[in-house]
Amino acid sequence: MSGAAPDGVRAATALAPRRVVVTGDLVVDHHLYEGEGDRPGLAGSRGVRFVDAWGGAAGLARLIAAAAPHRGGPGISVQLKLSAGPGPRQITHAYATWAPHPTDDREPEREPRKVWRARLLGFGEGMDRASAPFPAEAPDQAAEVDAAEVDAAADAPPADVFVLDDANLGARYDSGLFRGLDGRPTVLPGPPSWIILKTTMPVARGDLWSRLEEEGLDRTVCLVSADDLRAEGAAISRGLSWERTVADLRRALRTDPQLRKLACARHLVVALSLDGVLWVDRPVGASARAVLMFDPGGIEGRWNASRAGTVPGRLTAFAAALALWCAEDAGWEEAGWKGDSQDGDPEKIRRAGFEAALAAGLAAMRDLADLGHGSAGEKPEGFPVERVAKVAASLPVKAFARVEVPWAGADDNWTIVEAAQVPHGVEPRAPVPGLARLLVTHGPSKILGAIPYAVFGKMVAIDPQEIEALRGLHALMSAYRADTKRTRPLCLGVFGPPGAGKSFGVKQLAFELFGERSWLEFNLSQFEKPSDLMGPFHRGRDRALEGVVPVVLWDEFDSEHWKWLQYLIAPMQDGHFQDGQLTHSTGRAVWIFAGGTSWTFEHFKRNGKVPETAKTFKACKGPDFVSRLDGYFDVLGPNPRAEDEAGTARPRDGTFPLRRAQLVRSLLAGPGEGRLDIDSDLLNALLLVPGYRHGARSLDKLVASLRSPAGVPVRRSALPPPRQLDMFVDGPAFTRIIDASASFRTDQAVEEQAGAIHDAYRRQAGSSIDPHIDKCFKSLGAAEREDNVAAARRIIDVLSLIGMSIAQSDIVGVVQQQDYEMMVEHNIERLAEAEHDGWMAHRLANGWTKGPMRDFARRTHPCLVVYDELREDDRKKDRMMVRNYWRRICEANFRVVWLAAVVYQHSNAK
Repeated sequence: MSGAAPDGVRAATALAPRRVVVTGDLVVDHHLYEGEGDRPGLAGSRGVRFVDAWGGAAGLARLIAAAAPHRGGPGISVQLKLSAGPGPRQITHAYATWAPHPTDDREPEREPRKVWRARLLGFGEGMDRASAPFPAEAPDQAAEVDAAEVDAAADAPPADVFVLDDANLGARYDSGLFRGLDGRPTVLPGPPSWIILKTTMPVARGDLWSRLEEEGLDRTVCLVSADDLRAEGAAISRGLSWERTVADLRRALRTDPQLRKLACARHLVVALSLDGVLWVDRPVGASARAVLMFDPGGIEGRWNASRAGTVPGRLTAFAAALALWCAEDAGWEEAGWKGDSQDGDPEKIRRAGFEAALAAGLAAMRDLADLGHGSAGEKPEGFPVERVAKVAASLPVKAFARVEVPWAGADDNWTIVEAAQVPHGVEPRAPVPGLARLLVTHGPSKILGAIPYAVFGKMVAIDPQEIEALRGLHALMSAYRADTKRTRPLCLGVFGPPGAGKSFGVKQLAFELFGERSWLEFNLSQFEKPSDLMGPFHRGRDRALEGVVPVVLWDEFDSEHWKWLQYLIAPMQDGHFQDGQLTHSTGRAVWIFAGGTSWTFEHFKRNGKVPETAKTFKACKGPDFVSRLDGYFDVLGPNPRAEDEAGTARPRDGTFPLRRAQLVRSLLAGPGEGRLDIDSDLLNALLLVPGYRHGARSLDKLVASLRSPAGVPVRRSALPPPRQLDMFVDGPAFTRIIDASASFRTDQAVEEQAGAIHDAYRRQAGSSIDPHIDKCFKSLGAAEREDNVAAARRIIDVLSLIGMSIAQSDIVGVVQQQDYEMMVEHNIERLAEAEHDGWMAHRLANGWTKGPMRDFARRTHPCLVVYDELREDDRKKDRMMVRNYWRRICEANFRVVWLAAVVYQHSNAK
């Protein structure tokens, strides 16, 4: 949305332009673009082209200057400052060859074309300015300012933003470049409001960093890539899950003595390839806060993985977006803008503006990586300054998801899916059920834009533990596929409770990586003697001889007290099996062992330590089998993993409602994205009942009894009789959860709420209210009373989307008003949309249609459209309805409670 400013920004045409001074390492980029044909004179063929251009600090200055006009707010002037120190300035030369490469083939809707991407050749030796060959365009055309000129201008305005491009090419040791950080008039009169340091490894070193530590870290924005931190030795995982990457970053920035220095900056921005960014904010006098902005469907390194070639300059594009925010922030600060009642909290607005800059920086990096130096069908002109500048100056809307990261403390069980539902400062109380409800009623697309997910073939994984485990297996299988020198099988274990669906996930991985013909499946519990293994061995070998890497599932491999392990470890170890007197190669293969008796890999290993099983386990080569596995996957299933079958406590599992929701949605609504009309209290019970007796099998059978023809609502009346229900779940507990909100749904309670809703509407509407309904609740017509009754009934359903319910005041788990208000504001759009959807569903069910105006006689209303199509004034009405819930609930002598507390109380009642 180019040309727009963040919420809260005020027009500032009277303000003087903000002055951005850029300095740092100078680089001359030498680009060689390949030509077509191997003979001269071919008509219409593209010739080889050389382009030399200023990079480094000069390139960054040019990019900021080009981006500034695309933004509203204060004007921005950009200047490049060269060395003020003695002696000649060293300049580095960088070289790259460029060739046409296809755009991303994962976006089929885009017309396939080729763009210029590079192969980097490296850097040449530094040469001083007197002897170096320079591009035709000198750096002073990029707004260079010589130090002597600054010194001579006694009335020169101070720099508002000082941008330091540190590529470890000498500038960090050049004191003449940064003598102005403290505002000494010999270089830069007046201290800058912000200092931006774009740095690389080795980080936090040199005279420049020492000077920042002394005088400027409290106003420094430090930009660095996660790969540079890894190059420092930081153990930061990649490609598993966002939660693990963040945890590793937090640990590295706290424990590594060198990296800990970076975390002292006011703002630390760590770019996670082109897929995300971690922002650590250290306000003066307050605890550090952190935000992760990320691609919900990706992971670090994934977005660019399929693009051939590379494009340098990505962090330069990001730094330009940050420089624009710093310049604007300095302008509003000078103007004395503090926010007002209309604007809201000014600090909140500043943070929103910084987050918009982070999103713009990510978008600019992606634009550069995807489109390179432009279309291969056009004449290349070097770095695409104007194109990237426009993206860096944009304010992307909903391009990336964001979540607050617990930074001050350490929470090993923290997950994005839970934290995204809860505002900063509110203790999470099982907020996931609300998201699970949306998944069941609206389909996956309703929630996938805000939480991490991963797609493997036909499987969409949204549980963070599942995502991480499956990505780990995917990485192992991908590496095996690429390494053709590996001849023994890749051996993987899959464990889980009965009915957890152990084969589905790995089967999708196999189809995605090796094709459907690769899949072979054998159940060892059906085999009688060792010679029965010869058939599967030969079938796998035949597939390998056909050029297909077979993926063989050995189901129930641990049957008959691990009898089969002793016959499998030899081919697992050396890739050969013996049939009679002949030895055969298994060929390249992936062997997957699905357990039937152990819920987890840890429990399987424990068989070798428990006295009752240790002797048999060792005799059957159990420990040898374990040592030959290359990886494993513990399938979670629909039940919470509070403990395993041996009673061993496990980490808190707060995301099991999402796993259940996926199954319920697929069983009741199929693969489509349409709305599912299901009884609200029944849905609570399906998602939150303590457990299904036989895992996914029990859930499947129970939901099958609820299945109805398309378009027919799913109601509790379809539940099986109590004794049959008890086959699948704890029947009494399931019923108590369904009835938990019965007191609030009584006619008397609903009537009281309905009257309060109508009275509030009359006060809000004032003189504009239609005479047809400008009367007390009891005097309304039956249809109008029912409208308000429906509004009262849906309050509890709307609040369930943020993990809350309504109950009598004597129940545990009462929500404090401050927490309630913070939760509502944090999720206000989701709640307002649910309020509107409920209102619209009621109107449509009573024969209303969309019309140009509200007409009670014709039953038409202009607001019978989806929430996103409403006018802002009408969306405000829905938000107001939600914000008024608290008062109405309390006036009816009820309390807002945490849904998890309600479920726990009713599940454990006797």
